[in-house]
Amino acid sequence: MEFAAWLRGALAERNLRQIDLAFRAGLGLRTIAGWLGGESAPGYPQLLRLVETLGELPPDLAPFCAQEDDEG
Repeated sequence: MEFAAWLRGALAERNLRQIDLAFRAGLGLRTIAGWLGGESAPGYPQLLRLVETLGELPPDLAPFCAQEDDEG
């Protein structure tokens, strides 16, 4: 499963909007939109915020982690 699909599903399961996730995780709305659009993937610090906020890890975690943290 690709990261964007996992994140869309995680948001839907929790009835969260992009802006809700951005606020709760302390991340930029553009960052979240980029992930959902498949344009980018979270770096390690961002991924930790997602896990803390959503309470779960994406499947096949390693391929989704970007080398650099560009925003957030």
